Amino acid sequence: MTVGIVRADLKDVGEKMKELLDLIGYAPRSDRKRVMLKPNIVDNIRPNTGVITHPKVVEALIQYYQAQGREVTIAEGSGYFAADEKFALAVKTSGYRKLADRYGVELVNLESCEREPYDFGECCAFDEYGELELPVMLKTHEYVNVPTMKTHILTLVTLGLKNQKGLLLLKDKKKFHQEGLHRVIKGLYDLVKPDLTVIDAIICLEGTGPGQFGANAREMDLLIGGTDGMEVDNIAVQVMGFSVDNVKHLTRLDNISTVGEKVEDVRAEFKPPADHIRIMNMHVYMNEEVCTSCQMVMSRMGQKIFFTPELKERLEAMGRANLVMGTARLPENLEGKTVCVGKCARETAEEYGLPLVKGCPPSHRDVIDVFFDGYYQKQEAAKEDAGTK
Repeated sequence: MTVGIVRADLKDVGEKMKELLDLIGYAPRSDRKRVMLKPNIVDNIRPNTGVITHPKVVEALIQYYQAQGREVTIAEGSGYFAADEKFALAVKTSGYRKLADRYGVELVNLESCEREPYDFGECCAFDEYGELELPVMLKTHEYVNVPTMKTHILTLVTLGLKNQKGLLLLKDKKKFHQEGLHRVIKGLYDLVKPDLTVIDAIICLEGTGPGQFGANAREMDLLIGGTDGMEVDNIAVQVMGFSVDNVKHLTRLDNISTVGEKVEDVRAEFKPPADHIRIMNMHVYMNEEVCTSCQMVMSRMGQKIFFTPELKERLEAMGRANLVMGTARLPENLEGKTVCVGKCARETAEEYGLPLVKGCPPSHRDVIDVFFDGYYQKQEAAKEDAGTK
């Protein structure tokens, strides 16, 4: 196996993609005339943030496969955007809807796709887990995993192996976090291996990812790819300046063959994630049990506060505020208003006598109501009063 590294930017990514695939000696499978491209579209956000796989990278792959007469599908399953109407919003804002229409390719919400059972227990020694329902397209299409290069507060990095969580149904995404996140990410890779992994390392994310709060975009202008996803992730982690030993869902592989740029010539020192996320003066504590859905509740809440002057001013006037998610433990001598969020935080709320916003996931509006004394409830009441006058 060989991992390729090429320098690329958004202007020349088309030709550089072909260069990368030629360097690693990649050729699509002769028995699959259809291709499934699986990017990372984790948020309703524009592409230059580094939070999602840039559509230009996926466009380069569409061009490559269509030139060979292959039928291409873009497929993603994003936890918070599982419902079709939310998925439609995410792909519109991110530019994927326009991309799909331009090239006449199908854009599939994996939450709604046809699936078949895989025996997770028999394949990966997860006897307690049983079956996983995975997309039928994994057996009918060439499967190309197209993650973006990011840091992650729960897993240090999120690259190819972790991007495969998007293949799961929402119920299994949640269960993965409860079963030991690193262990099941590795198990999923043992069960399903992409035919090709291409990491979008053009605009990346460093700091307390995987979302925009606490993290910053970082331009690396690279593409990293290969046919062995574990090898690709190993090389990408080194390019980010981290040790593979610190990424628990990866198996450390030595003496990986690389072509194109040398790791030492492109290596950077990515800012690692902090132990918690900070949104202005709100401190968010979480652990591995916090699934994508609750993470996105936090993101939606942060965006609402940040872009609503009244809420922003009230948060600043509040002083320190704390949000506790999953089974994260509270730091000692914690000061300020503290709220627990989601089903998994129930025991913490009971132990410390803290308010709990119920739900799996809860609504970001409910979280805001608890922090800001019924902000939405008062708005609704005012509307009703106005309607009766």
